[in-house]
Amino acid sequence: AEFIAFVQGIEGQNIVRHQGFISQNVAAMNTVLADSLPREYLQIVRGNQRLSVNFRFKSGSAKLDNKASKDVQRLVHFIKQQKEPKELILIGFGDKRKNAQRSKLLSKLRAMAVRRELARLGVYAKLSTGYGEFNPLASYKSSSGKVKNRRVEVWLR
Repeated sequence: AEFIAFVQGIEGQNIVRHQGFISQNVAAMNTVLADSLPREYLQIVRGNQRLSVNFRFKSGSAKLDNKASKDVQRLVHFIKQQKEPKELILIGFGDKRKNAQRSKLLSKLRAMAVRRELARLGVYAKLSTGYGEFNPLASYKSSSGKVKNRRVEVWLR
């Protein structure tokens, strides 16, 4: 149990990265945004940095999955390591629901769930919003695709 806790922790994941594997620690990424994305979304994210963490959820709910709990801690560590204050933006996405409004509402609830967990640890997001089934990462036809689409992205301003 101690070994697993170490491997999943910040130090252990730094070793993972130094060995050439993909670390679970949070990092800022450079992203290319398509001009075809909705204007409102582009206004929120353009000029900001996308972070490497995606928060995932249990099907049909705003309850974080098991990995997300560790990811919240990793994000808090990342934010507290920043030399200058940064603003967090949380953007929720979801799988297809019976109607677009329901999907959008659930994606907003998911972003709010991440916001609540971060606030509990002393990190406060500037904005949280949801876009429903917009911008899927994978096909909605497979269960693994649905899981990938059920996420909250984190941006740094």
